[in-house]
Amino acid sequence: MNDLIRRGTVTNINYKEGTVKIVQEDRDDAVSFDLPLLSFEYNPPDIGDMVLAVFLDNTQGFILGKPFNENNIPKRGDKNIIRKDYDTDAYIEYDKSSKTLTIKAENIVVRGNFTRDGET
Repeated sequence: MNDLIRRGTVTNINYKEGTVKIVQEDRDDAVSFDLPLLSFEYNPPDIGDMVLAVFLDNTQGFILGKPFNENNIPKRGDKNIIRKDYDTDAYIEYDKSSKTLTIKAENIVVRGNFTRDGET
């Protein structure tokens, strides 16, 4: 059980299958088998990203995601902010205190019906 959660660096990404391989520096650079990403959203890490993986045994595991660290710090450190970053400057951010949703992107496309209710 003490090997349940491991840290590794992404070395290979299978975008179609939603899996990655990692090298585990603390295990003599052992390379993992294909590990699936959590499936609640499609946001694969980049090659070279440090990720945390859960290993259920030597044949099953999955990637938890990228933890915050000195190379991956939060864009906004505020208890009232919920934020999803998409690229270097695209994001969706919700401020719980002001009840404000901010969307920043070069282009925004809305498909389907759109209703505006409120002042501009």
